[in-house]
Amino acid sequence: MTTTMTTTTTTRWSALLALTLTALLSACGGPAPVDYSTQKRVVVGTAEHMQARRDSTRLSSKTAATGVSHSRHRSNLLQAADAPHPFTRSSGMVFLHAKPNALAQVAFHEDAAGTVSSEVPSRFAISDASVVARAEADPSHPNGVSLTLTGKKGNSYITALNERGDALSKFMVLAAVPRGDVLVVSDPDIHPVLCGVVNNTDYGPVCDLNNASPFDQGNNGAGFDINNFVKTDTRTQKAMLFDRAGYAKLKQLNGHIYNNNLFKQRAIYFEAIDTLVVLNDGETKATDMAAVNFDISGKAIPAQWMTALTIHHVATQEEFNDYIDYGNQLSASPLRHADQTDTVVHEVTPDSPLSATLVGVQLSDGSELPASASNVQQVMLGATAPVKARIYRLQRSGALTGDSPVKCYITGQFGLIEPKFSLKSFKSKVTTSVGGDFNWNRGKPELGVKMQPLVDIGGQVEA
Repeated sequence: MTTTMTTTTTTRWSALLALTLTALLSACGGPAPVDYSTQKRVVVGTAEHMQARRDSTRLSSKTAATGVSHSRHRSNLLQAADAPHPFTRSSGMVFLHAKPNALAQVAFHEDAAGTVSSEVPSRFAISDASVVARAEADPSHPNGVSLTLTGKKGNSYITALNERGDALSKFMVLAAVPRGDVLVVSDPDIHPVLCGVVNNTDYGPVCDLNNASPFDQGNNGAGFDINNFVKTDTRTQKAMLFDRAGYAKLKQLNGHIYNNNLFKQRAIYFEAIDTLVVLNDGETKATDMAAVNFDISGKAIPAQWMTALTIHHVATQEEFNDYIDYGNQLSASPLRHADQTDTVVHEVTPDSPLSATLVGVQLSDGSELPASASNVQQVMLGATAPVKARIYRLQRSGALTGDSPVKCYITGQFGLIEPKFSLKSFKSKVTTSVGGDFNWNRGKPELGVKMQPLVDIGGQVEA
């Protein structure tokens, strides 16, 4: 009898304070203030948010099935269930001009309002040192990092770790060069609102808040469809609205003089929401526009007056490549960690045998049938599609109903199907090593995972 068994078991400081601290350090003989070419901030969440992200990368906390154990080794060392993990999900992206020896300062915040994170990193890991040469603690921002760029276009993940080795936060640095006709907006306090425009007899063109998206400021309107904004679809007039304070900042970035509200750019890139908005051809003039809700009779009720720029659409990733020069291909490896292996062992001993009950069959096309009397009879007589495996439910003899069972797929030549048998001694060991790469290939993300499984099975079956 040839048997194969697979067991299956069921993530500001205020500017004044920063300047004052730097001045004191200099006055006391400390390091001289650094003239950063760029200052950024990343929202990493609270300590609780970070903990939740870390927990999502650790070993499963679910109760394992009877006789099943799971262990993880890294560099041949056994890892505890709460062992530090070197990576966490990205908190966002910062755009930096690809210039040799350019310095950038990135500070970690708990929210978009600018609350400084209380987590203080001990060290930083760089996924691609050919893009970001150094990542060091910044004295003026104890929870931040000072970056040095190489000038190479590309992306690199910066992971902040505490003394224990837990990943506190991670963000991606995009080192690129914007084309001359795109305005890059890094200020997170400039919030664009995308909306569909309708004509109203009382107010003229208005922004229908039901067909609008304020992105990071709240929920989308019920009628908003991002596909109409991503695609080049001119059937619906579109606009991008700003509150008065946000537009004043945008106007200053655009280099406006006096009351000239003309935008000559072809696109505007908003770093905080990683979105590129394409304007109409030629000059675009900013105008006042009412953002309205409609009552049950269809009457427009202005929520507020805002400054609007009519737009063509929101760029696709392909167009993003045209406006932000990626340098052909970017690569980083936020998933990879050398020599990580996971081992799952399922062991049955004579003093705690398992009963195996037939619960179904798996056919050659991958479909499964429950083990009803008629199905079993059909399989025995060969009246159905060829059987690929027989599915058994393994459970400790005398176990309570709540005990976690194991599902087994058994292949081989048995003759008649045995609806039930027992295992006196059995051990299966599956060792899997995983390596991963994340790449930007011409602007499109690609994720590749390489698995190398090793399976060792043996034991005694009792009819």
